Order: sequence, then structure tokens, then C-alpha cells
Amino acid sequence: MADLTIGPWSLVSARLLAVGTAAYAVAAGFYASRGFRLRLPDRLSSIGTTVALGCLAVLLWVVGPAALPSPFGPSLLVVLVASAVFALVYTALQLQRLVDRLRDALPPIRPIADAEARRKMPHLVMGLMMLYYVGVGHVLVLGIALLSVGTPGEAFSNLIAVRDAPVWYAGHVIGLWWLLFLLFALLPVELIRLRTPDAPFPFKRTILSRLRSREEGLMGAHIHMTVALAAAWLVVAPDPAMWATGVPSCLAILAVTVFADSASALAGKRWGRRKWFHNADKSYLGSAAGTVVAFLVCLPLVGPAVAILCAAVFLVVDFVGPIPLPVSDNLLNPLGLAALLVSVQGSVHPLLPGF
Repeated sequence: MADLTIGPWSLVSARLLAVGTAAYAVAAGFYASRGFRLRLPDRLSSIGTTVALGCLAVLLWVVGPAALPSPFGPSLLVVLVASAVFALVYTALQLQRLVDRLRDALPPIRPIADAEARRKMPHLVMGLMMLYYVGVGHVLVLGIALLSVGTPGEAFSNLIAVRDAPVWYAGHVIGLWWLLFLLFALLPVELIRLRTPDAPFPFKRTILSRLRSREEGLMGAHIHMTVALAAAWLVVAPDPAMWATGVPSCLAILAVTVFADSASALAGKRWGRRKWFHNADKSYLGSAAGTVVAFLVCLPLVGPAVAILCAAVFLVVDFVGPIPLPVSDNLLNPLGLAALLVSVQGSVHPLLPGF
């Protein structure tokens, strides 16, 4: 296990990340409260994500220095500030209008999938984060360490420690960094969209084309999922000393959220004829497909007993969300699985070698 150096850079960057995340939580809370005043359909999802953002800020303050030591924490702090500046400048200069003109000047591209498949595409792309754990993360850390040769201090010391640790260790540090990178890149764009929906904010066409009607005026599924995954990972694996079981649990949460949810939606859309008695948007076959995939992806990561429990959590969430519980399953799945895996941590027995 890596012997990390938690010095002033690690501490200060984690605290500033926590403050920035708390500021985003306050801003998100304003729009969540507006959703309640206007009685918008997905208002509970927005308030849930606001609470999750607040919890994430607390977690970054408490465990951030160890989970994201220098140079990972300081570089994320730069991302948090730079992404906010970029979103504001991009919108103020109306650069999206130029991008749209360029796209319109090109020959139209025929969609290769229906609307539901396009919505699930970002989910599946997030699944590529698992590649960090099988060597990509280690290669990235190795490259950064080579570029930092001869640089003394806690950042270089931590790079060497992570480089010399098991491959999955570097994978988790890079995976967590990338997840928070996505969150900090998306949040300012989402808040601009909610504040001025007609403004030419970054990635406007892409974001609007993937929002469901019930998410209008509120945060989208991509924010629910990213916030929930980040908070869940820090809850399940807060201390590097616990990563032998915490990291496989984090991977199980990601795999269920990405692959099981996508399998449920796509299988139900294509082959699901018989719908749930309380929800015409979901089918028995879709829920069954997602539950089977949840068990299969969790089996090598947490062992058969806990994999069954993870599949059961997915099935319950698929049944209750968003009817009768009007909360996005992109929020419920990571948080529900995190609560389960923390409570049964002693029963997590990965079947994969190396853990």
C-alpha cells in the first residue's frame, strides 16, 4: 500500500475544493427550492442532489487530503476554478453560436440510435473509467512521475508512492480525479443553463437533446449521477488503508450505475412488452435484464453474497424510481449501493486477483 505524504498542499487544496463544492451546493439549492415553489416533476431529485453536493463538500474537507493528495487535489482545484471561468467567458462571448453555425454548415449526421439510446450513451462512456484500474491509471501516473523527475516535495513523493503501489491503487486515484473533473466541469454549465436557459452556454445542443421533459427547469441526470458517484466513492473508500475492499466496492457502484441501468433501459425499450402495473415507462423484462447485469458485474468485484444484495438494491430502485418515489435512479443507485456496501463491508470478498 502506498505511503502518502499529507502535507500543506494536500490539506489546503482539499479544504478549498470543499469550499467550492459547498458554494455549488448553495447555488444548486436555490434552483431546487424554485422547483418546489413551481411544483416541477423532478424537484425531489434536485433537492437530493443538492444534499449530496453538501455531503460531498464535507467528505472533501474530512477525507479529501488522503483520498486526493498533492498533486491530484491541487490540480483539481485548478480545474474547479478554470471550468467556472471557461463557462462564463464562453457564454458571455456567445461562442456556442459560432459552434452551432459550424455544425449547421456541415452535412447533417443521421442519428445512429434512438433518443433513449443517446441518453444512455454518456452512461456507457463513463464505464470506460474502469480502464483506469486495469493499467491506464498506472501508465498516467508513471508518465506524470517521469515529467516530475527531480522535483522535491510532497507531490513528487506521492507520485512515487502511487506509482510503486499495486496497479489498481493508481487506477482509483486517477478514477476519482476524473470523476470530480467531470463534476466540476459540468456544474457551472448546468447552473448557467438553469439561470439563463436561452443563453448560448457550452454544449447546449448536446445537453438539451438528452434532457427528459420532467427535468426541464431542474438539474439533469448527468449531474445526479456524477454527484452521487463521487459522494458514494468517498463514503465507501475514504481511507487508503481500507482500499483493499473499498476500491472493488467503488467499481461495483460504478458498474451497476452505468451498465445495469443502461441494460434495463435499452432491453426494456427494445423487447419489453409487458409494463409494470404502476409505471408504463418500465417493463418487467427491462428490470429483469438490469438485475441480472447488476449481479454479473458485481460478482467478481464483491463476491456472490454481496452481489446478490447489490442486484436486489438495483431491482428495488428500478421499481420505485421515479414512480412511486419521484427521484432519479441515477441518484438512488449510487447512494443506495454505497449505504449497502458500507454496512456489509466485512462481507466483501473480491474474486479478482490482486485485491
